[in-house]
Amino acid sequence: MSFKRRYSWWLLIWCLIGGGLFFPQPVANSALVRPIPLWIAQNPPEPKGLERIILEAALQYKIHPALIAAMIEVESGYRPYARSPKGAMGLMQLMPQTARHLGVHQPFDIEENVMGGVKYLRQMLDTFRGNYLLALAAYNAGPDAVQRYGTIPPYYETVQYIPKVAYWYRHYLAKMKKRS
Repeated sequence: MSFKRRYSWWLLIWCLIGGGLFFPQPVANSALVRPIPLWIAQNPPEPKGLERIILEAALQYKIHPALIAAMIEVESGYRPYARSPKGAMGLMQLMPQTARHLGVHQPFDIEENVMGGVKYLRQMLDTFRGNYLLALAAYNAGPDAVQRYGTIPPYYETVQYIPKVAYWYRHYLAKMKKRS
């Protein structure tokens, strides 16, 4: 069995069983996010408003709201003004050229950012024929990298990203089931 196949298979199993017992709970990497001004930190977005935006995006692009919430958790830790050292911006951490391509004019606007990020995830799902692992890898590393390797690229950040999203997806899914 080739390295690519063994690697993809192992990562899929790891995501499905929840990361095993020996892995700490993932949290958004605060080293990747620059601090935000105090006045912004003291006025976070209204949770109900963000919840409404997530539900609208989920309905429009046919993606489960728990997955969107998980991606926001991993990408920005729910910090709407987050900016990565590589230049990704907002809740869904859109790169400037990706934001322009998606028609997002104000990447720090919560609604525009979430709608743009979910639209991009839908494009990745369509590109990779509904394969969520490859779509998430493409969201993180770019579709060219996924196509070049034919599987999840062996980039450290991407290999860490997918299990974190899987963890938070299960977390938010359980939270949504408790509510109903």
